[in-house]
Amino acid sequence: MEKKSGTKAGIQKFGAYLSGMVMPNIGAFIAWGLRKTLKASS
Repeated sequence: MEKKSGTKAGIQKFGAYLSGMVMPNIGAFIAWGLRKTLKASS
């Protein structure tokens, strides 16, 4: 059982790291996605 809580803590730490990387760049991701969509459709 103690392993499961450790895994959960690791997942939460990983999620916090990911959100820390992604959240400041969310506008760039949206712009990139829109550009890809427009290029694919044209």
